[in-house]
Amino acid sequence: MKKNKYNILIICLILLSLSFSFYFPDGSKDSGLNFLKLEYIPFSSGMGGAISSLDKNVYAMHYNPAGLTGAKETVFFSHNNYPDEVFIEYLQYVKPLKKESSLGLSVFYMFTTIDGINGNGEFIGDMGIINSAYSLSLSGKLIDLAVNNIKILYGVNINYLFLRSYKYKNHIFTIDAGLILNVNNNINIGISFLNNGTSVNNFLSGIDLNNNNNDSPLPVNLKIGISKNIKAVKTIVSFDIDNYLYENQIYKIGVKYSPFDLLNLMIGYKILPDINNQFSFGFLSNFKFKGIGKVGISVSFTPTENIGSIVNFGLKIKL
Repeated sequence: MKKNKYNILIICLILLSLSFSFYFPDGSKDSGLNFLKLEYIPFSSGMGGAISSLDKNVYAMHYNPAGLTGAKETVFFSHNNYPDEVFIEYLQYVKPLKKESSLGLSVFYMFTTIDGINGNGEFIGDMGIINSAYSLSLSGKLIDLAVNNIKILYGVNINYLFLRSYKYKNHIFTIDAGLILNVNNNINIGISFLNNGTSVNNFLSGIDLNNNNNDSPLPVNLKIGISKNIKAVKTIVSFDIDNYLYENQIYKIGVKYSPFDLLNLMIGYKILPDINNQFSFGFLSNFKFKGIGKVGISVSFTPTENIGSIVNFGLKIKL
């Protein structure tokens, strides 16, 4: 009885998350907070962002929180070099709980500067912008049909976003929720609802720097993914579709090849609306150290024509 009530509560949270997606049902407004769309985790970036259906995946928290299910206790840190003096730091901790459930904590910090323009269009100096996010995640196994070798995993994030620019501040709470269907431990289908909240001030969102009176919706994303683990050749192939509520779809393809545990190679490709498609690649190397555990070092590269190359660095420690 307790388990049934627990499952009902989880389903209600997921439905609540979905309900936020229709706060602006007409799709007539531009979404804000584009930093929520950035790839700042090397593994994900190397895979072209196509990781929403992967389980036992410490990197899955902000793509599909259900993917944290089964992940080992891990601390992860990433540093990101974006062009135009955009600095992003990310820290995450995953703790396995009982019955294959997991708890995740993360902190995201981004700092950049823009040209400050007053209401008359006059330059008033550099203006610093700080975006930070603090997340709590819970994931686990919702259904386990051992006879048919089918599992359904769930995950929910609660996020607090703090935005600051000049004298303006904004506090936002959002919910992410996701499910993963695992079949025979080699085919996964994932669905997640990300960035589900209400609205953000136009000035802080970066949409209209001369207007701080209007709001815009968040970049709500219905993400759908499928992946296949081809164990015979130590390869995972994945495909994602990002369905932003106010924008065109983004298609993502990723491949991970693991010739041995020391080295994992990733390659990804994004089909983007209105701008050139993006190719990315990266690697993840694992080492064992006495007294520390397994340490993973990851790097990804994303060449772009307009802003130059994006380089992400990551450090993972399995405790």
